[in-house]
Amino acid sequence: MERLRRVLQRGMRWPAYVWAAWWVVSLLTVLAGSTDVGEIPGTLKLDRAVLTSDVQVKTGSRPPARESGESGEAVNLPHILAEPRRDFSGQARYELAWSPAPVIGPEGPRPQGLLLSKAGPRFRVTVNGVEIGNEGWYQGPGYLDAGVRARFVAVPPQVLEAGGSVQRVVVEIQGQALRSNGLGPVWVGDAEILRQRSRWVGWWQADLTWMVMGAATLVGLFTLVIWIQTGERLFGLLAGAMLCLSIRLTLSAPVFLPGPFGCWDYLHKLSFTGYCGFLYLFMSALFQFDLSFVRKAVVAMMGVAPLWLIGLFVSNDYQWYRVWN
Repeated sequence: MERLRRVLQRGMRWPAYVWAAWWVVSLLTVLAGSTDVGEIPGTLKLDRAVLTSDVQVKTGSRPPARESGESGEAVNLPHILAEPRRDFSGQARYELAWSPAPVIGPEGPRPQGLLLSKAGPRFRVTVNGVEIGNEGWYQGPGYLDAGVRARFVAVPPQVLEAGGSVQRVVVEIQGQALRSNGLGPVWVGDAEILRQRSRWVGWWQADLTWMVMGAATLVGLFTLVIWIQTGERLFGLLAGAMLCLSIRLTLSAPVFLPGPFGCWDYLHKLSFTGYCGFLYLFMSALFQFDLSFVRKAVVAMMGVAPLWLIGLFVSNDYQWYRVWN
């Protein structure tokens, strides 16, 4: 223990921003590697699709039927609609061609499935004209973004055309302005392999989000009580950062919330500004950074953020948010 203490003491001699940056980079590297679907042995990756899109449709309504063979634009996946403005709020349709190779197990042919690395904010999937899955497609107005996690969809054997012919997979998207609307690569193949990969990626993308949100809420409430009792500024700043983080993580999870989408999305974006601002002020006070002009700039940005984000929603142009970040 004494040796460990000495090692840690030597590490503390480094400037705080050095080891803080090292931890952040390490954490982001781990998260990037864990949340990416990656290559899946024994499956086929579909990364080309034919895209057609419509004007606005009412959320929760059934879209008009489309005819097979309708002309569209060939796109690579992943694909984001209406870049760079991201002002798309209609319906898009991605058509993919799939020639399934039979997967034979000890007991005969194994079930097939699809893994959508990203599809949203709302989507439905059809194979040869038969719907096999959806997320939020028929729900009424509200806040939902199913694209924040990978989704597994089982393919019933009866919807596949016999004879090993090409199967027509269609993923339809209901867009929402100022969100990342679109479709990522689609993996097809052995249902059990894809289901296991979906569970692993989903744990990192969604389950871990809920765990961190719960921890952040508890820490935020605990430090808020201490700040109220003691008036110590450090606890107040930490409470603000953790409570903003808990709001951000809640709204970053695949959860449906009733009410206007724009209001929840505004809170989603504003909470991130609050989290970054309070966290910097906390770190600045904790490590006594002698950068008063930076602190003043952070406080000013936190004050301007609500108005800037209103401008984002009025202009309906995602470039406003990129500039802010």
